[in-house]
Amino acid sequence: MPLRENGAAAGSQWQAWSDDHWNRAWTGMARFENRPDVLSGPLDIVQIGLVCVLGYAISALPICGWRKAYPKLDAFHQKMLQRPSVKVSVPPPA
Repeated sequence: MPLRENGAAAGSQWQAWSDDHWNRAWTGMARFENRPDVLSGPLDIVQIGLVCVLGYAISALPICGWRKAYPKLDAFHQKMLQRPSVKVSVPPPA
């Protein structure tokens, strides 16, 4: 099934719903992009949650372009992927 630019299925009947959720994701990423204290602080539940969300964005919405739009988040994610506890939880490529 072809995908739209936001990663949703083309011809989706729930365009408004999809757009709303996509907007929430981008708004959240923008918020953390501008919070270097969160990205560089000691490991905490916020960072763990953020790395899970970014991992989901990679697997579920690979064409969305978040890495280019949010380079600080991308650097944070790459750094977190070096942690053994994160490495073991990354799903294999589809």
